[in-house]
Amino acid sequence: MMNSSASPEPRASMRAWQRTRSDPVSTNSWRSCMTRSTDNQDWDALRAGVIGLGAHSARKSYYPELQQRLAELERFRALLDGSNDAIMLLRLPEGTVLDANRAAHELLGGELVGNELPETANPDFVHELLKGLSVDGGIRLEAEFGSPSAPYEIDAHTLAMRDGEFAVVVARDITDRRRAEESQRAHQRRLEAEVASRTEELRRSNEELVKATRAKDQFLASMSHELRTPLNSVIGFSDVMLRGLAGDVNEEQHRQLVMVNNAGKHLLALINQVLDLAKVESGEANVTIERFNACALLADVAELVRPQASERHLQLNVVCDPGSSEIESDRQRVMQILLNLAGNAVKFTPAGHVDLRLVCEAEDVVFRVIDTGPGVQPHEHIDIWQPFRQGTLEGAIKPSGTGLGLPISRELATLLGGSLTLEESSPSGSTFALRLPHACPRSAG
Repeated sequence: MMNSSASPEPRASMRAWQRTRSDPVSTNSWRSCMTRSTDNQDWDALRAGVIGLGAHSARKSYYPELQQRLAELERFRALLDGSNDAIMLLRLPEGTVLDANRAAHELLGGELVGNELPETANPDFVHELLKGLSVDGGIRLEAEFGSPSAPYEIDAHTLAMRDGEFAVVVARDITDRRRAEESQRAHQRRLEAEVASRTEELRRSNEELVKATRAKDQFLASMSHELRTPLNSVIGFSDVMLRGLAGDVNEEQHRQLVMVNNAGKHLLALINQVLDLAKVESGEANVTIERFNACALLADVAELVRPQASERHLQLNVVCDPGSSEIESDRQRVMQILLNLAGNAVKFTPAGHVDLRLVCEAEDVVFRVIDTGPGVQPHEHIDIWQPFRQGTLEGAIKPSGTGLGLPISRELATLLGGSLTLEESSPSGSTFALRLPHACPRSAG
């Protein structure tokens, strides 16, 4: 007869779950127990077992932890099934599917878990996938899946665990990417075709411009003699008559001869400027480098513009640095530039003075023409360097001239290896600077 006071012996199935003082169960060992217990059970069976354990176990200390672990596993499963990418866990080397999310089941169909990939996917693809995993430990490739077929990018890599080698395979639908790439390629082809068309148009336009430039150069070359010869005759004979060498002329005749002479000289100057601009732009302008006295050159320029300055009651000043007297450059070209700058300064200055200055800065010689006129308007700082564009005097009649002096002078300054700039402009005057590099002599020693 059994002793009623003896407690019944616990069932053997329960002892495996109990935690004793002599053999404490760690969290890791409990997780292993959980993993082993789910090998051949579904989630409902596992939950029922856990609930049963919680209801009948003498010690329920692990029940909350089981609930927590189950919640974590369920969240992880929800995360996998919520992904649009097909995700599978394979056992290597045979490629058996151990787990797959919802997207993988929808993509490949059928029973995936427990089957090898060759039974559910294209054999060629599976062979290439397993080969890449076994050789390189990872692979990325593209394949067609589904019905109708769609392009997928497959990214797989191996995982080494205690109970074997596994692989995680992720397949992503790249249909939208393929469409975007094709759209980009089509757009690029259209752009290339448009660029080729525009390039051909530019080539034809360039050929036409070259032909037009050649025709212009030929015209100017042929007409320069034809225009200059009669103009020189008009100017020469009018000078003879004005000096009375051909007989006396009355006052009215003298006035008209002066008009003819001035008009001829103006037209000749215009022709010379147009020819100079054409030569500079075509690269046919030549320079002759020589050593000359820059202060003497500046004095000659002042003497040439002094009559016009006197007519406008302007004071003309020349300031020359003795250390910059001897320079090397094209004397004729430098004088042409300075005459244009000084002439403009006199023409655009209603009152005050015009200064012609020469200084040496480092190894550069700098000619400055300074006036007390109204200055260049801010919106004209760029326009004045364009051919046939002139500065304006506010409230005054447009001054005479062709608008070629500054463009030609700037091109000549560049031809001489220097620069011509508008250094300063304000309502109280303007400063133009001609800078010629390496023109000043080096100091001895």
